Amino acid sequence: MATVGQKLTAPEAGWKRINLTLDNVSYGGGTDSYKYGANTAYLGDTLRLNVKGAWVKLNFNGDRIRIIGTSSDGYDTSIKINIDGEDFTFSERTGAFIWQALVFEKTGMSNSEHTVTITRISEYKGDNLQVHIDAIDIDENGEFLPYNPSPVPVPTNLTVTAGDAKVTLNWNAVTGVTGYNVKRATTAGGPYTTIASNVSGTSYVDSAITNGTTYYYVVTAITANGESGNSNKASATPTAPPDPKLHIVLEVGEQIQLIGNILPEIIGDPNLEWNSAFPNIASVDATGKVTAHAEGVTRIQVKTVDGTWTDYALVEVIAKEYRLSILLKVGESCLLKFAADKDVIWQSGDSAVATVDPSNAPITRVTARAGGLSLVTVKTADGSKRDQIYVTVIK
Repeated sequence: MATVGQKLTAPEAGWKRINLTLDNVSYGGGTDSYKYGANTAYLGDTLRLNVKGAWVKLNFNGDRIRIIGTSSDGYDTSIKINIDGEDFTFSERTGAFIWQALVFEKTGMSNSEHTVTITRISEYKGDNLQVHIDAIDIDENGEFLPYNPSPVPVPTNLTVTAGDAKVTLNWNAVTGVTGYNVKRATTAGGPYTTIASNVSGTSYVDSAITNGTTYYYVVTAITANGESGNSNKASATPTAPPDPKLHIVLEVGEQIQLIGNILPEIIGDPNLEWNSAFPNIASVDATGKVTAHAEGVTRIQVKTVDGTWTDYALVEVIAKEYRLSILLKVGESCLLKFAADKDVIWQSGDSAVATVDPSNAPITRVTARAGGLSLVTVKTADGSKRDQIYVTVIK
């Protein structure tokens, strides 16, 4: 790792560099740009602050900064740099002439927007006491910004949570904002594209994304003074959840009603959205009613409109079967006997349709309660023998 006073012709790992004669850097008060040519200053030119009061100003978003200049045994020893209102000084005087020398470094800063002003405070005396500001390094995920003495505060503590085809973002509020811009990239460090403008709250759900892709996010604040720099970066990879192990089995042509709440009066809840991965196998309407069309398996998804809750059900569609069934009218009953000399257990698959009583004797009575289909099963207590029969109840 480089230290102040050393030659540093390129940014080290974790840093990036800007030539001070480019955009987003202001200079004046007698500062001039001079081109020295190849193998001298960074990209061959530098800013010379050879008049008392000459200055260079810029803003940057990040948590560290390095000043690259020229050092010599006759260069200035007290150059002022002001960062966010705090004054520091640095020297460009060394025992040897060094182009692209690291002359100042400050690390451990908050990851936010900072203002920087470099000022010559001494009188110029010929070729002695020269001041060259050549380039500036900041952290590789940082951003150079136009000089603004009162920058808009940057949103902090951006966090992201991945879901199925969605990412939920949350961040800390900034006082005095009119809104926030949410920006996204598919590569670390950008470039970022604005995906939501003037968001009023401090959270956002991005659902226009693809599972398995990593997305990178930043948020900026908007006030009457303009837009802030980028917040801290955060990334997430949305992933589809594993398929549920419990299947709903329907025959071709059958229907079943699903709801997104345990309360039946929520059927058709307008705050829910339904969809089927393969609607040719089984489709689902806006109320959650599933209709089986063809053999196969599909996944039915339900989610709230705002994307904050999602759930799934697997639906397996099988061919319509012919099966032996006892036909009873509501209120009718019949006796069933299981040939076993052991304790037995009778069960009705849908006790609202048909009941069995007693449930633990070889002979039981099946009573029709309501229209529908129930599968009545029987087995010995030790499970060594079992059988079943359908009971169809009509009104």
